[in-house]
Amino acid sequence: MDIRDQNGPNAPEYNRLFQDHVSGTNKFSDESESNKLNMVSALTFAHPDKPGETLLCSWHGKVNYSFPIRIHFKWPEDNVTPLYVVYIGRHIT
Repeated sequence: MDIRDQNGPNAPEYNRLFQDHVSGTNKFSDESESNKLNMVSALTFAHPDKPGETLLCSWHGKVNYSFPIRIHFKWPEDNVTPLYVVYIGRHIT
């Protein structure tokens, strides 16, 4: 996120890191469109900085430890919004 914040969302290093570690068949991805529609309540979490507000956090990482763990987060669309990690636990969708 620091690379993106300093150099913009199209910085070559940011794009390389995103491609290598986030997108495609890697361990971090967005939910399918059908899961986003069908599981919207399960993917909606309390906003960590704004009481009473919520965030749809469909991006998730898969970590295999003793059992599969999911890390759900709000992928920011701009260079201003922080990356909010809102859930670490078992698979929810």
